[in-house]
Amino acid sequence: YVLEKGKYYSQLSEGEFDITIGPIVKLWNIGTEYAAIPDPKILAESLKLVDYNKLSLNSQKHTAKLETSGMKVDLGAIAKGYAADEVASILRSHGVKHAIINLGGNILAVGNNINGNPWKIGIQNPFNTRGNYIGLVQIQDQTVVTSGTYERYFVENGRIYHHILNPFTGYPVENNLRSVSIVSDISMNADGLSTIVLLYGLEEGIKLIESIENTEAIFLTNDKNVYVTSGLKDNFTITNSEFKLATIKK
Repeated sequence: YVLEKGKYYSQLSEGEFDITIGPIVKLWNIGTEYAAIPDPKILAESLKLVDYNKLSLNSQKHTAKLETSGMKVDLGAIAKGYAADEVASILRSHGVKHAIINLGGNILAVGNNINGNPWKIGIQNPFNTRGNYIGLVQIQDQTVVTSGTYERYFVENGRIYHHILNPFTGYPVENNLRSVSIVSDISMNADGLSTIVLLYGLEEGIKLIESIENTEAIFLTNDKNVYVTSGLKDNFTITNSEFKLATIKK
C-alpha cells in the first residue's frame, strides 16, 4: 500500500518526487555523522538508478520488484504519514474521540479537543529552535505535515546542504521555500505532497494544492513571507510579527 502510494506520487509529480531516490539519499548520508558532498562522477552514475517506472508492483500477489541492480526505494517522504494514519485508526477502533498524534513533523488530530473546539496546531518557526511557532492553524479530524530545508542538513565551506534532494540533479533543491505545511484528511497524502510542493517551489506548489480537494497548504519563504491556499484564510493566524502574510503577484 505504501509503495503504491509512493509510486502514485512519483507519477503525479512526473518524477520530481521519486520513490526510488534511495541511492542518492545513501550517497549524501544527510542526518548521519557521515554526511558529505558526493563525488560528482559517482553521483551521476547513481542518478541512472533513479526511475520509479522500474519499480514493478503486483497488488494481487503483494510483490514488489526493482528492475535494475543497485536500485533502492526510500520511503522517508511518506512512511511517517502512513504510521500516523495507522495510529489514528487504532485509536478510533478503541473508541477514542479526542487525540493528538505527534510524530515530529506529522501531526494528526482525532476529532476535536475535549472542549468541543478545533485543535490549534503551531506551525514551526524554521529560523528558530523547535517549539517556536510563527502561527496557529485550527484543525479537527485532519493532519498537518511539515517539510522543511531546516530540519536535516550539514554545512560545508559556508554552504548549507539539506535533505530535500532533487531526483533529476541529485543535489538539494534550491528555491525560496523554507518550509511547507500541508493540511489534509490523510497524513500519508499530506506527507507525500509536502515533499512534492517543496520541490516544485512556491507558484507551482500553490497551483497543485489548489487543484486537490480537501487539501490546503502554508508556505514559508526564506524572506519570512507566508502564503496560504484559499481554504485556510479563516483557519490560520500569524502570531509572530517577524512574518508577513503575502500573496503572489500576478
